Amino acid sequence: MTHLNDTMSTSLLTTHKKNAHLTKEERVMIATLKSQGLSNRAIGRQLGV
Repeated sequence: MTHLNDTMSTSLLTTHKKNAHLTKEERVMIATLKSQGLSNRAIGRQLGV
């Protein structure tokens, strides 16, 4: 039986490798979204993480 957390972890690992470094574009996007007042969770959704 697959638990929800197992499924979520698997899907996250397939789209963004664990311990992968952020690209410059991702860092700029995060800074821009943060300055617009978005939460970390909302930023994660924007980046697809």
